[in-house]
Amino acid sequence: MVGTIVDIKDKVELQLPPLTGEQALLLDNVVSDIDNPYPTAQVLFLGGTQKEMTIYTGDVTYPYLTRAKNEDGLIVGAKLSLIQK
Repeated sequence: MVGTIVDIKDKVELQLPPLTGEQALLLDNVVSDIDNPYPTAQVLFLGGTQKEMTIYTGDVTYPYLTRAKNEDGLIVGAKLSLIQK
């Protein structure tokens, strides 16, 4: 395939801390908000560079297609992608 590079986009992969069920539901609602599909996010990159990006998100992913929980009942291993629009 031959083509011209039009733009290079930033992509941030987030490994989320343990979440309560309420936090996971809130996160699911934010990333699937049809009224605001392209929110703005402040992203801090390695090296200290901060950038405001208009983004879209990938789905929140949970390990093994389930919401695995730790001994405190928190959901662990959730990940989210932020992709520059």
